[in-house]
Amino acid sequence: MSAYYRRLTGENEEEKLHCAKAWSVWEMATSRLYVDPEYIAHAADDDKFALAFARIECACICCFCECECIQLIFLRFLRPLLCQRWIL
Repeated sequence: MSAYYRRLTGENEEEKLHCAKAWSVWEMATSRLYVDPEYIAHAADDDKFALAFARIECACICCFCECECIQLIFLRFLRPLLCQRWIL
């Protein structure tokens, strides 16, 4: 994840945009129970949105994954709730 974050925040503009669009399209395709083609198109077509969205999401996940106590809370309490949400 940290390598991907470095790509999103690096100097190579083409690589940043490529990574940001890939992240944003994936996120828009998987974040809802029913896929909304307009969300996916927005992520693929709007460069500024894709870059901002991907950088925020990736930074949050990088910070979230580094904190051991947060990992334990997630594994113990939140993960079962998330799994139940998708099963119900």
